[in-house]
Amino acid sequence: MSETVWKYEMLDTEQAFEMPAGARVLDVAAQDGKPCLWAQVDPARAKEWRSFVLVGTGIAMQGPLGTYVGTAHNVANLGLVMHVFEVADRG
Repeated sequence: MSETVWKYEMLDTEQAFEMPAGARVLDVAAQDGKPCLWAQVDPARAKEWRSFVLVGTGIAMQGPLGTYVGTAHNVANLGLVMHVFEVADRG
């Protein structure tokens, strides 16, 4: 097993990523104004789709979203604070 860390950019408020099975989210932050998450992965493992949602501070949540993952500060280089939740498949 040879694990590494991969970065995933959140380009929309709801996004799914194809990640190696068992990927463990390590951190969420804004990089160059874009919200990103970093996960520890084993690239040799089979891939699975995982869904994430961005919610801005003060924005009403539409029901329970799932598991809180982290918070990105200074999104869009405008000081926006966005919170990331992992959600069960909505399909």
